Amino acid sequence: MGRKPLLFSVAMVGSLVMAAVAVPAVVDSVGADPNVFEGPVARAECGPGARPETGVQGEVPVADRQSGRSAQGYDCNLAPVGHYGAEQGFEGATWQLTWFDDCAYFGTRIDGGQQKRGTQVIDASDRAKPKHSASLTTTAMQDPWESLKVHEGRKLLAGSFLGDVFAGPGWFDVYDVGENCAQPKLLSSKPFEGLGHEGNWSQDGRTYYSTGLTPGIVTAIDAEDPANPKSLGSFFAQSTVHGLGTSLDGDRLYLAHINDDYIGPAIGYQAYGDESKVDNNGLAIYDVSDFNRRKPDPKARLVSTLYWTDGSIGQHALAITKQGRPYVVFVDEFNRGGPRIIDISDETKPRIVSKLKTEIQMPQHKPQFDAGRDYNGERGGGLAPFTYNSHYCNVDRRNDPTILACSTVESGLRVFDIRNFSAPREIAYYNPGGTGVRAPGGYGGTTGGYATAQPRIDRERAEIWFTDQDRGLYITRFTNDAWPFKD
Repeated sequence: MGRKPLLFSVAMVGSLVMAAVAVPAVVDSVGADPNVFEGPVARAECGPGARPETGVQGEVPVADRQSGRSAQGYDCNLAPVGHYGAEQGFEGATWQLTWFDDCAYFGTRIDGGQQKRGTQVIDASDRAKPKHSASLTTTAMQDPWESLKVHEGRKLLAGSFLGDVFAGPGWFDVYDVGENCAQPKLLSSKPFEGLGHEGNWSQDGRTYYSTGLTPGIVTAIDAEDPANPKSLGSFFAQSTVHGLGTSLDGDRLYLAHINDDYIGPAIGYQAYGDESKVDNNGLAIYDVSDFNRRKPDPKARLVSTLYWTDGSIGQHALAITKQGRPYVVFVDEFNRGGPRIIDISDETKPRIVSKLKTEIQMPQHKPQFDAGRDYNGERGGGLAPFTYNSHYCNVDRRNDPTILACSTVESGLRVFDIRNFSAPREIAYYNPGGTGVRAPGGYGGTTGGYATAQPRIDRERAEIWFTDQDRGLYITRFTNDAWPFKD
């Protein structure tokens, strides 16, 4: 979410397309399978030391906001071992967190009032005392929005800054983080067209894909030589695109398509209604083997789509497998869509297996959801009314994952047991809460939490790292033997 695409039609820019899209038959669905787990997920059973939630699952009740209880936060089976907050110099964070080794990286607002500008580097080699070690201020790193990503295998940090065929070139920056993660080394900072809102590495780290401001444009960058990245071309997807992920072999791109009527929920529900009326929000699978294999004049080919209306503004797609069978974790960032697990073993007919919604995201709790959104004029944050919507999720491993951790804005960090995709349950949460004061480098300012970035799950240390836009970087560790699982 954040900056929304300019409302130009694909026809207006057709002459500028570097690689056209071939569109075969499309499979569309609203996911109305009676076998789908619709939610809510079972509540976590909190052990000793918890500060449990006082309302329905995921809610920060109005009474807690009024009394100041919400400023103390809520936690269950997770405890902080380290915190980089205001006392350590934290001035705000924005939409994305990434990491390598003992270091964390997060962006800040280019138009904020913070003293430390750009992308912040945090050295957490001493987990109990994470500290600021550098600020990256090259062009793309001034505000990389949701594009900030590390490829751990290649030890490369990358991010893009908006630009497209109308707005002019964007920028793509690449840093080496392998030599010293606390002091990243700039390898390249170059202009490219078709960049902006989101981006991600292919799983082998040879290619970086970026989604731009123009609706539906996707640009592929060859990063085999990170000191001299080159454009492989661009293509137009079927509709507006948000985040993305790739298959393990790199031949498939999983795109998060956004419904055409996204502008209503993005600016406020009252004037536009609370449900999407357009059935083009969800997963799109593209064959990008031409780009992956570096063919001349590469084409992207649409394989299938799976759309739904019980959600809005598709955020990102994460490829996983279970017992060798491919799935995608897909997250909606509005209209209480939450995360969902999609079976793509038949990629021409993807199907939803389960929806990992908390109680506050269920239709029967819409009044409490709206009360949190509208409390005291907060409107769910300084950019758009996210409130208790999910934003970014991650798994503990791509093959046979056991947990899914999600930054869920004012519900904070939520952790789910997904060993059985059809019967997910919550095992832990950590919500820093809020005071209503917005950190200058972020977009929060709520009396709930404001967790939006992708969490880091460290299996070896049983840790989860996440950022709250107002309260800082948290390094949390599981308690009460909640995880790793013993069985």
